[in-house]
Amino acid sequence: MEFSRKTIRILPLLPLISVKRYSVIFFASKKLKKIDLFFLFRSISPRKVFISLLCKTPRHFFSFLVFVFLILNLPSHSQPAKQLRSSLLLEDGLDDFTLWENKNGVPVIAGVQYQSGKLLFLSLTEQGFIGKIEGRYFSEPELKTEILKRKENSIFFPYGGDSFSEDYKGDSFGARWTGTIKPEYSEKYKFTTKTDDGVRLWVDGKQIINQWKDMGATDFSAELELSSGKEYSFKMEYYDKGGDAYAELSWESLSTPKSVIREVGSYDVGYHFQNPFGLETEWESNYFQGKEFQNKIGNKKETFLNFTSNTEPFAKGIPLENFCARFSSSIKIPVTGEYRFTVTSDDGVRLKLKGQNKIDQWIGMAPTEFSESLSFIEGENVPIEVEYFQGGGGKYLRLEWEGPGFSKTLLGPKGKKFRNKETPSLGLYPGKIFSKDLNEDGKNDLVVLHTAYNGKMSILLQNQFNSLNPPIEVRLGKDPEDILDSDLDFDLDRDILVKSKSEPLFYSVWNQGNVWIAEPSPKWIEPIQSISILPSYGKENPNESPYIGIAGKNGSYAKIRKSKNKGWGNFESLSAQEIKDWKQKQNDSTEGKKCIPLGKKDLCYDKRTKEFQEFTE
Repeated sequence: MEFSRKTIRILPLLPLISVKRYSVIFFASKKLKKIDLFFLFRSISPRKVFISLLCKTPRHFFSFLVFVFLILNLPSHSQPAKQLRSSLLLEDGLDDFTLWENKNGVPVIAGVQYQSGKLLFLSLTEQGFIGKIEGRYFSEPELKTEILKRKENSIFFPYGGDSFSEDYKGDSFGARWTGTIKPEYSEKYKFTTKTDDGVRLWVDGKQIINQWKDMGATDFSAELELSSGKEYSFKMEYYDKGGDAYAELSWESLSTPKSVIREVGSYDVGYHFQNPFGLETEWESNYFQGKEFQNKIGNKKETFLNFTSNTEPFAKGIPLENFCARFSSSIKIPVTGEYRFTVTSDDGVRLKLKGQNKIDQWIGMAPTEFSESLSFIEGENVPIEVEYFQGGGGKYLRLEWEGPGFSKTLLGPKGKKFRNKETPSLGLYPGKIFSKDLNEDGKNDLVVLHTAYNGKMSILLQNQFNSLNPPIEVRLGKDPEDILDSDLDFDLDRDILVKSKSEPLFYSVWNQGNVWIAEPSPKWIEPIQSISILPSYGKENPNESPYIGIAGKNGSYAKIRKSKNKGWGNFESLSAQEIKDWKQKQNDSTEGKKCIPLGKKDLCYDKRTKEFQEFTE
């Protein structure tokens, strides 16, 4: 191995990575002797290390330099580049997202959507295409001249305008998608195509849709009995002859709410939860013109009575105003005890149990809540009926219940997996979202902050159905921006620490009974830029909270903690070690992109492209 004097001269100048010391004890000249060996590892480049060996004996500090110089070409320590596995375009984008739950290794992502304040969930698809779809694209509607072949995760192209590829700019083209599909349930599935222009669809070799004609974006559906776990071939052909281009393939069944068909294991909007209590069947809904239940205009099956939008109809073909509806089902009482039913309505509403009116408010009104409590015996069958009318203006209908062993939740069919696209609540404030177990029940809850100077936060506690209760609103100061959690009041429950963006203080939020209380901290000398729970460097005092560290704009730091008997103490300076540890905890972030590591995966959202992405090694 070659080395030069120049190499030896630069040895002290190379960055020292580490020093390893090994003691060698041996028997010589009838005596035990000891030599200390020092291996010095110095960096030449990220992939080259210069190793030297120094020897120390008891008589000389460094008696000689052993010329063992190794320049090792090391394998790269950087993580292998992760590949994009799947992506999901979110039309309205997200403010922020967090890992809400990770059930059996399957992550559920919660995200707050821009402008609307909706809370969306992204979860792994449990049924759908096996692997990628093979997409073949043609330069004409007759599907003759192939111009492109690529893999697709779904058939969902709501683009309008030209073709579905940047590689082909023509306004007249065709496509053929083929693959394999696997259902989760043994039941009848309805397949729906939405295209502009023509479409043909085959499943299991059978053509079930044939609409090969020019048209605007139009839905066509066909039903087919499928068996759980069985794989079926599918083929969909499509053409666009000019103008807007649109293609979408979705499905639905009794156990599968309507959704775009995607690859098994990819991400989609919505999550599943199991409901142990509830209705024996879905709601049977019938709609009528006016408010007298005479001129029937439609009927539909409903999972929940949760109609909260002023701009969307209760069902397809139902007007926004001047209609009434009757919803009916039955409940088999799971446990003897008292049950409370709560209905919120705009306009009139009636609730009937076992044929008797328990709530009767058949009047025009703004959204108003009414409740009634009744006792039932286990096993008792209780018919339930809700009547509603909408006269004009705003509209709203929501039915919830609670009883022995479960808290307030929407009333829907029992024992069924539900796929919720968004939480059954409105009024969230878009901003940052955090996942925390706030009440020490082993379930992750959600905290949503609004960062646009209205000083509010929403707390959503997870219930026993693995869904979320309606949001609890807490008012803070100006512009809450970040949170931590710690037990500050020594009651073993987690308290939320909320940092304000422009105020020289933070807030501690805790639950007192059923009320959430926000307490401001003492004021610091300047607005707080970041906040952290500091590690303990000594024996912990059970009567004192951990230190809460705060940092300002110009490298200023302080810490403060709370005493069980005296409350908040004074601000103290941080030690050099505490500042060093704090800086090491700060994570680098890529502008416009947020990623959450999950095992060998990275789950990312790119604000610029409005895409949720999964990267794997």
